[in-house]
Order: sequence, then C-alpha cells, then structure tokens
Amino acid sequence: MRKVLVVLMVLAFAVSSFGAVDTVTKENAQAGYPAALKELSISTVDYFPALITKLGNVVAIEYVGTYLGYIVLNTDIGTIGISSAPAQGVYVPGVSPSLANGLLGLSYGTELEGMAIGATLRYGAYSEGEKTKSPAPDYDKVSYEEDSGYNTLGLNLGVSLAGDMPIDLGLGVSMLNEYYNETDYDNTSGDKNYDYNEAANILGLALNARVGLDSWIIGAMVNFATGDDKWTYKEEASYGTDDMIATTSNTSLMLGLGASYKIEATDSLTVLLGTGLAAMMNQEASYLFEDKTANTKIVGATKDSWTDIVVPFNVAVEGKINETWSVNTGAGISVLALSSRSNKTNVDALFEKEDFKETDTESSFTRDSGLSYAIGLRGKFGDVTFDWNINPNILISGPNFISGINTGFSSNVAAQYAW
Repeated sequence: MRKVLVVLMVLAFAVSSFGAVDTVTKENAQAGYPAALKELSISTVDYFPALITKLGNVVAIEYVGTYLGYIVLNTDIGTIGISSAPAQGVYVPGVSPSLANGLLGLSYGTELEGMAIGATLRYGAYSEGEKTKSPAPDYDKVSYEEDSGYNTLGLNLGVSLAGDMPIDLGLGVSMLNEYYNETDYDNTSGDKNYDYNEAANILGLALNARVGLDSWIIGAMVNFATGDDKWTYKEEASYGTDDMIATTSNTSLMLGLGASYKIEATDSLTVLLGTGLAAMMNQEASYLFEDKTANTKIVGATKDSWTDIVVPFNVAVEGKINETWSVNTGAGISVLALSSRSNKTNVDALFEKEDFKETDTESSFTRDSGLSYAIGLRGKFGDVTFDWNINPNILISGPNFISGINTGFSSNVAAQYAW
C-alpha cells in the first residue's frame, strides 16, 4: 500500500464576488496559479470556510480528471455549501489527491458585524474486495479473499475579518486511514493458511493566514502531518504460527510564504504576478519489526530524510474579448530549487538498537526547472458560465490530422449557474 503524507501549500485571498466564480478549470487554465495569490475561487472554501459567505448562489459541475460538483446557497440562516468528490490535484487536508473520489463535503458560513465565520466538514470512504472459491468439488469453500479501501475525516474552521486590511485565518484537522487485508485458506479443510493486514494512519494539522494590502496579497502557512504504516502477518494451519508485525513512522512539515501583485492594465486586461518560498521537510522517524514467535525485535537498517526549498514565479492573465468571451492563460517556473537528501545506516550488527550513522548525502541546486503554461476560454451566457482548459499542445502542434500527434482538444471543462 502506498504511504501517503501529502502536505501542500494552499492559501487564498478573499474579495466580495457574486455571480460566476473562478472554477478549478479556470485555475488550471492559468497554469495552476496558486490560490493563495488569486482572488476568490471555489477551492478557497476548502481552506478558509468563512469565505463561503462571499459566494453567491452557485450550482456547478466540473470534469478535471474526475467529476467535481458543488452547490452554494445563501439562506436566511447563513450560507450553506454541499460538494462531492474534489477534483484530483485539489488538496483537502489529510487527503491525497489520488483518493479524491467518494468525498462528501458540507460547509456553513455566516456574517457577523465586521467578520465572518465558517466551517467545512469532509468525509470520504471507499472500499473494494474479492473472494475466490475453492476448485471442485468444494465450490462452497472460500480459498482466498481480500479487501482494501480508505476512510478520511477532516474539519476546517475559518474566520475572516473585514476592513482596510482584510485578514483570513484557517485551521484544519484531519485523519486518514488506508487499509488492505488478505486471507488465504486451505482448499480442503477451509482453515486459514495466513492473514496479512496493512493499515496506514495519518493525522494532519494545517494553519493558514493571509492579509490584503491594496493590490498586494501576502500569506503564510504551516502544515504538519504524522503517520505510520503498520502491517501484520500471521501464519496458521500447515504454515505454522508465526506472528509478525512491522511499523514504519514518518513525519512531514511544510512552511510557506506567498506574495502577489495585481495589475489592472485596462478595463479588460488583468495580470497577476506571484512568487513565494516553500520549504518541505520529511523524516522517516522509525521502523520496528517484531516476531512474536521468536520473541525478537529488529529496528530499522536505514533512515532517510529530505528537504526541498522552492522559489516559484507565476504569471496569470485574464483578457476580456467582449461581454461574452474572455481568455485565461498563465505560466509558472521554479526560479530556484534546492534539494537535500540524507541517508543513515544502522551500524548495530544485530539491529537490536538504533545506532544510525550518516552514510550518504545528496544535494542539488537548480535555477530553472522548466516552464509550465496553459490557456483556456470562459464564455458567459446570461446566468450560465462555461470554462474550458484548452490543451496547449494542440495550439503548438496542431490537431491530429495535421501533426499526427494524438492530442486532445480540452483537458478540463466546467459549467456553472449563478444567480
């Protein structure tokens, strides 16, 4: 089972925005310009729940690798939001983007004098399994079975303060459990040959803060995650009675700063320039193997850690063609990337205790990690708005019948009705 420790920087800046909102598709059409450095988008509410009060009534559906649907309603008792299956690549605290399907979210926000408060609760579950029956003549006996899945629960609380320097705060707590179970049976007796179970448990904490200063947006965040991956193996029947347990623990920390400047070049052209600093650290904390039958314990032979520091630079452009159509585009590059890896080896010959010595280190420095770019269209027809993220390769290479390259026209699409 994959080990999941996902800690990403996600910040956003709040402005009053009614009518059509920025969708995930539009964000992707601007080369993934960080939500921290943009005005309000639908994904902002995942991290700052109080900002749901800045949205109007919206019903939307998107296809961005998987389906994303959401409804936001302004009522007499506050603003209520319901969402399902955040799109792959959209970070929800404690949830890997690869586990997006099956999530259900419920948000609530209300405005008070000079401030707004909000909360978002997300729950996700997925499971699958299979059973294999014994060969003839014992078709009624199960010879093998397995099941796997995950459960996740996250709670985000947010406060937004109005004024000349608006401030948004968000606090998130989340839990994630992934599991895999496998059992093999004797075809004749039906007794168990072995049991294998694996479970990964992760606890995540996130603190985000930001402030608006005229055309500037400045934000900071701290994300911490800790978790363990534990597997057990028990042999029975003809395979003996071995009972083994192995546990691997990891911790991850991310610190981030972001700044952006908004340029309204004309009434129909807006440019965003953003940069920041993100430091990501991961540490394999411990490993322990236990053999219950032999009454022995073995600690890890190696221990790895890494640190990455990235300074990105992003540009996002929105140009209005007419009252119906507008173009969105963007580009991003890591102007500076530092990477460090440390590998330690346990020098205790029997691995009965931890005595780690650094045996290998790696480091790298990059000033240009490659350019990413994207382009898309937005069409507004009354209260209905469509977003398309156009595959830029089709603009460079041309369609398949010209270039011979199998390039799709659109990678993301969204439709929303706002009133």
